[in-house]
Amino acid sequence: MSNLSVTWRRTAIAATVASFVIASSAVRAEDAEKPWERTIAVGISMVTGNTDSSLFNAAVKGEKIWKADELRLGASGAYGKNDGDVATEVLLGFAQYKHLFSERWYGALTADAIHDSIANVEYRLTIGPALGYFLIKKEMTRWTIEAGPSYVYEKTDVRHPNQPPGPTFVTSDDRGYLAARFSERIEHKFSGNNAKVWQQTDWLPQVDDFQNYLLISEAGIEAALTKAMSLRVVGTHRYDNRTDSQRHYDITLVSALAYKF
Repeated sequence: MSNLSVTWRRTAIAATVASFVIASSAVRAEDAEKPWERTIAVGISMVTGNTDSSLFNAAVKGEKIWKADELRLGASGAYGKNDGDVATEVLLGFAQYKHLFSERWYGALTADAIHDSIANVEYRLTIGPALGYFLIKKEMTRWTIEAGPSYVYEKTDVRHPNQPPGPTFVTSDDRGYLAARFSERIEHKFSGNNAKVWQQTDWLPQVDDFQNYLLISEAGIEAALTKAMSLRVVGTHRYDNRTDSQRHYDITLVSALAYKF
């Protein structure tokens, strides 16, 4: 790994940590007492018989909204096997800070990371600022659009075609590039806060090669079972348009029990 790549990665991580520390310290004292909205979700599925498969997934998320600031943090992971072979191995993490400039305009800083061994992505780190606008900003419905630059740093494994499996025929590619990020998210809570639905789409084309882009979409629904427990179903579609990508897309559907604390 080159010194420049290491410097870029360390700078991105340091900038993310510093930004969230500054953001949290900037919140006024009277706002700091407002509670966080925190959830942890766990799901397990097993099939045996003609096919033996299992899937375990877990996620944790925290969200806090102040008068002029918002902070969202989260991490999730999934691991599954099919007939003894690993079929799913994904780790995700994200963080986003927003600051309102007016009733609807805001600035944002977003960072996320992913590891997906099945898609041959050792890691992908993305960080960047954005300018956003609330198309709808109501107590039960929030719809936003964002745009801004992002720096993407990734390490991927390239498995050579028409060759037997083995480390001899695998090469790693470390690279970083500047991308544009366009994002849209809508969330609606139903009366009584007993259920909610959401959808988000992010498009990240490389600025000097729009044929290289990432398209990430998520849709979910959550319904309350008790005051603290709920059932959640989330579908995710990740599309990687790189010509050297071994798998251009991944589609996952996860159901889990979520607990608010």
